[in-house]
Amino acid sequence: MITYSPQTPEKHHSHNQRGFTLLEMLVAVFIFSISLVALATISSRGIVVTQNAVRQTIAHFLAQEGIEMIESYRDDTFLTPIGANLSWPMRISDLSPCMTSEGCYAEAFQPSINSGDSLQFDQCSSGGCPILLQSASGMYGYTSGDKTPFIRTIWLSAGSSTDNNMIVISRVEWKQGATTFSVEERKNIFNWF
Repeated sequence: MITYSPQTPEKHHSHNQRGFTLLEMLVAVFIFSISLVALATISSRGIVVTQNAVRQTIAHFLAQEGIEMIESYRDDTFLTPIGANLSWPMRISDLSPCMTSEGCYAEAFQPSINSGDSLQFDQCSSGGCPILLQSASGMYGYTSGDKTPFIRTIWLSAGSSTDNNMIVISRVEWKQGATTFSVEERKNIFNWF
């Protein structure tokens, strides 16, 4: 006959037991959290650097456009019959707002340009000339559009009187956080007539 005797399960405490202790889990979660914070920091810094690069590129093109507006005005003035009879300083007399400490601006895409009229330069206020973005066309200007962080100022100063040249300076500034950035383009324009 077989007798059955119930046995109580023995508790085995082996040092080779599999599983994690609470302390091991806390250390793993801590290391994982640190790596996530580092990844988020690097990502957010990358976004800031990318935004700054985009703004710097736009600012460079806006500064270059400021120089090109002055050159375009000079060229248009030389090519008109009235301008051909004027001396060098008189040809650029309409640029007098650009010769002040406040600088000047011109609307690059005025409707009157298509009718053969030349650019009209106006003096900036003491805070500079804020640039607006026309969202429908994607063009930048001064009279209509959405506010942008950019402020462009154009200055014109006399170069050497013997060389018949003028120095054009076009500066675009913008703020990103507490830091002010700027891009400045300079060019000498000459009396080529």
